[in-house]
Amino acid sequence: MARSHSDASLRLGDWDSSMNKGDFSFGPVILHAAPGWEREASATPPLTLVRSNGEGALQISTADFVKGKVPDPSATTLVEMSLQFGEKHNLGTPFSVAAEETAENEPTRRIGAASFRSEGDFIRAWNVSNGRDFAFLTYVCKWGNEVKELADCERMVRSLEFLSDASQPSS
Repeated sequence: MARSHSDASLRLGDWDSSMNKGDFSFGPVILHAAPGWEREASATPPLTLVRSNGEGALQISTADFVKGKVPDPSATTLVEMSLQFGEKHNLGTPFSVAAEETAENEPTRRIGAASFRSEGDFIRAWNVSNGRDFAFLTYVCKWGNEVKELADCERMVRSLEFLSDASQPSS
């Protein structure tokens, strides 16, 4: 399925179960799961990862660049997208807002993130891009239980590998 975003055409991702155990290909990305995290058995796209006897779930949706003007969002734009997610879903006041970019000698990866507390739940939202493709991830658990799994989720977000090389975005 294709979706238009400004002047770019993006295709929504679907997961590929043929990867090595612990690796999940989903649209334009590969996610390296932390030990003990598995795809939720009954899940259909978007990809949902949980730990057995875990506290919450990490969900990922993707969109890959198809044609048009390369989006090339900044980390600040990705933060704004995470904040807009919170506003759209009435998640309350954001906290732990963060923008991050990889070093010049590494493949381009920009991250914008924000956390929310809503109706007894902890929610962390990340928007990640390599300049062309996008991944949107959320982690949700009961408020106070995030300390048990959030570090794993942060590592998994940073483990994302984009299949296209966008270190030098072009139109």
